[in-house]
Amino acid sequence: MYGNTSGIQLINERDDYRSRLDALEGKVGALKGDVGALKGEQNMLQTRVKELTAACQGYLSIRHRFLDTFRRDILEDATARWTSMIQSGNAAAHDGDAVTDASLFETGSRRDKNLMGKVYGLSAEQVLSLSKY
Repeated sequence: MYGNTSGIQLINERDDYRSRLDALEGKVGALKGDVGALKGEQNMLQTRVKELTAACQGYLSIRHRFLDTFRRDILEDATARWTSMIQSGNAAAHDGDAVTDASLFETGSRRDKNLMGKVYGLSAEQVLSLSKY
């Protein structure tokens, strides 16, 4: 290569900056892909937190029902008038919860998958996919 030393040095620096820029653009592209994947995972985790919160509330209602019913029926406590707590617990214990039931199959706690179709008319996978919306 011919030219003055400063010009050659300038061209070399430019080429170095271009290669660094290309490398940085590649890293930025990879990071954008990672961010997209993280957003998908975040949405999945938010859905799961909602499901677990609902399941937890149902369980707490059942426990309230048990304690209030025990106090009313076994201890024969005449002041026991927590019918709303007992009714809420009854609903949690006896009404269906398709999403929570489907999660039992997803986690492997249950294996009789045909039961979901008989109870809800949908498979566990269908229920879980619909719960995301």
